[in-house]
Amino acid sequence: MTEYRWLLMDADNTLFDFNAAEDYALTRTLTRFGVSPTPQLKARYREINSGVWQDYDRGKISQEALGPKRFQLLFQTPEFSGEAGDPQQWSAFFLDSLADCPTLMPGAEQLCYRLSGHYILSLTTNGISHVQRKRLKNSPLARYFEDRVFISGEMGCRKPEKAYF
Repeated sequence: MTEYRWLLMDADNTLFDFNAAEDYALTRTLTRFGVSPTPQLKARYREINSGVWQDYDRGKISQEALGPKRFQLLFQTPEFSGEAGDPQQWSAFFLDSLADCPTLMPGAEQLCYRLSGHYILSLTTNGISHVQRKRLKNSPLARYFEDRVFISGEMGCRKPEKAYF
């Protein structure tokens, strides 16, 4: 039987509650730019965001273009009732807000504590570098990963490409 020494742990919706962070950041962004954060608008954003991330996963769009693109597409929907602004500015504010929300999944800290006594833990993610690093730094999980954080944008390849691993 093989004994594992390392565990590769995904960040979003495994350790970090991405859905909570996204809702926080989206509400904050819409409010900041004078748009009512209605359930319909949030649902449309999530639909657009999912499609844009699928394009990223297929190599059709860069991670840098992903953020502004999702807001540019949101501005064109019937659910958007505000004045369209600069998608780059909206994206930057959204990402900063996302980085400020290191909400963990239930039991994540306890899991890392228990596993760290038996394994070397590493964090793996396709998330945006400065967002993931700030969320980790501001969470109680940072001590379990130290310098073992693998972010696709910093590595030049996407998870789960063979080169990533």
